[in-house]
Amino acid sequence: MVRARRLSVRRLGLASLVIAAAAVVAVASAGAASGRANVTTIKIGWISGLTGSQATNSVSATQGIATAVQQINKTHAAGKNVKLSIVTVDDAADPQTASQRCNQLVNQNHVQVVIGFESTPATAACLQYTSKANIPYILGQTATSGALCDANYYALATVGNQQVTPLVKYLLKKGSQKFYVVASDFISGRQGAQQIKDAVGSNGQVVGTSFEPIGTTDFSSDISKIAAAKPDTVIDVLVGSDEVAFYKQFRTDPRSNGIKTGSFLMDDGIAAAIGQKLLKNTVVNSSYALNNPSKANKVFKAAVTKKYGKKTAISGAAAAAWDGAWILANALKSSGGATGAALSSAIAQSKYIGPRGGLVFKGKHYVSLTAYLVAYDGKKGTVVGDYRNINPVPANAACR
Repeated sequence: MVRARRLSVRRLGLASLVIAAAAVVAVASAGAASGRANVTTIKIGWISGLTGSQATNSVSATQGIATAVQQINKTHAAGKNVKLSIVTVDDAADPQTASQRCNQLVNQNHVQVVIGFESTPATAACLQYTSKANIPYILGQTATSGALCDANYYALATVGNQQVTPLVKYLLKKGSQKFYVVASDFISGRQGAQQIKDAVGSNGQVVGTSFEPIGTTDFSSDISKIAAAKPDTVIDVLVGSDEVAFYKQFRTDPRSNGIKTGSFLMDDGIAAAIGQKLLKNTVVNSSYALNNPSKANKVFKAAVTKKYGKKTAISGAAAAAWDGAWILANALKSSGGATGAALSSAIAQSKYIGPRGGLVFKGKHYVSLTAYLVAYDGKKGTVVGDYRNINPVPANAACR
């Protein structure tokens, strides 16, 4: 009888332990589930021309944003309970495709923000959907026309006065007098050509201008026109692979001997595709300098290199996309993970010191930037000047 009673007590004690253990597991599981429930995932729509004329730069840009998001999530930079994810689409550097892909991002993937590495026409097509949905669009680009203005649009790219003025002033100082402009035939190309003419003013002369459709691969007629006009300097306003094709044809034509070249859309990725030899006597105005010794640039390059190894493609495009993700992260942290109009307001106030220097929005939609002038001697590019914190003067006066 006593033995039976002892066994009953033991069984009761064992049952109590099992129940207690189960309760602990249940509480732990509930806590974990609660923790998961408290995490806010912000879905980023990443759109760029992975195919088409911007493919070279888009590969680099995609590495930049992917690495930034990885670092942001790892360090909880967007907030302790905020996580970023990316939905990637290809706009093929084409406005019609951009429209279709942005419709997909906004209305099918239901992203909370779009970050784009796009041309002005493609960006305008995308803004139709982000504006209607009242979600932010961040342009993580190297350069833009400055023609767009939208309540939810934020550009981290250089505009006319940041691009053209430092380059033309430098070239005039170095003796350039007769300029020829060859440009892509779209809004940024036409505005850039006019801005060059305005910057040259009475200090020199624009002796000719050529416009070619985006996607042009044969520049022989333009080279003939340049030879006939006899400029001492050619400034190109060409996009992506078009710029590569032009330099490879122009610099291997004997008629280009003695003619200097300048660009304000070229970055390190395009320069690498052209090759150092063909860039001799070329001056480039860029918002990013690969050899900038700043801590922020070193952190950026080390992170991208660690993630992609031998496939690393560091350039201004990667830096701009990286900056876009970090501007977003800072806005999310300051707003407590807000979305919609509240997130847009936070982005307008967001600041960041990145691989391209300090970024501060002026007039809410465009940022002040540093312009780096890089001169190529056929073997390497050397920074010959920098103009810090140039305030933007976008072409659209409503955004100033």
